[in-house]
Amino acid sequence: MAQVETLRLPANGFDFSGFSVGPSTSRTVLLLHGFPQTSRSWTEVATRLADQGLRAVAIDQRGYSPGARPSSVAEYAMPNLIADVLAEGLPVHVFPILERWFDIGSPEEFEQVLMQFATGDQE
Repeated sequence: MAQVETLRLPANGFDFSGFSVGPSTSRTVLLLHGFPQTSRSWTEVATRLADQGLRAVAIDQRGYSPGARPSSVAEYAMPNLIADVLAEGLPVHVFPILERWFDIGSPEEFEQVLMQFATGDQE
């Protein structure tokens, strides 16, 4: 099993906490949690991705990271959340297979999609 590394990622004036697992030289998969989870909801999936040779990074998003909790509700608008993900310093790789999937209902289904990409089986 790959070793989990704790991360602190600066972006947009905040410090985001999270973790990574897998080779740092591999393609990076950024895993984003929903409400009310945290990055830890991705631990099992991230470990399986790492076992397939990918690098998985999961961050605690705005409002969940201790260093990224603005007081204004307006600061949680979708453009700000997207800017956090795209900010310099956050590793992102967009997988082409995901444009075919519109509603992935569980972490298990998401894992299946990513594993299909990792193994080249995109049908």
